[in-house]
Amino acid sequence: MVTRLRKLHTEGRPGTASFKRTVQLLRAHTVEGDSSNADWFRKVLDHYEGQVELATESALIGLAKERVDDEGNTISEAVSPDETFWDWVYGVYLHDDPDRLARVEEWRLIGAHKFNFLKMASDLAKVYYSFFGIVRDVLEEPGLVPSASKEK
Repeated sequence: MVTRLRKLHTEGRPGTASFKRTVQLLRAHTVEGDSSNADWFRKVLDHYEGQVELATESALIGLAKERVDDEGNTISEAVSPDETFWDWVYGVYLHDDPDRLARVEEWRLIGAHKFNFLKMASDLAKVYYSFFGIVRDVLEEPGLVPSASKEK
């Protein structure tokens, strides 16, 4: 599951069907249309993008890391769910990034770090699975094929 989430969540190489690229492609097909259907579809795409943004930026359990700057001041920085997600993906599941793994180990006793990773992974999986249904419907509807493709 983590491998699929990574592929959907990152742009990847040109030609990959990431979430972001697919939304851009679908949105480009609505530019020509000033119909209520095009407006509705743009709102659907906005909703899905908003759900991904919510999953990557909002955590149920807030985490913060502290550091001391050169002048001796303690600076507190929020740890975003997106940062936590990539710590687990590249530090534990898909790669052995030592810096990310060290952060995972630092947070392991608390459990909130892993909870935030699992919550974000679950939220993204729900959004991407639901979005797949929209993409499938678009691909199966001949009337939604872009005009440039119809001419070929």
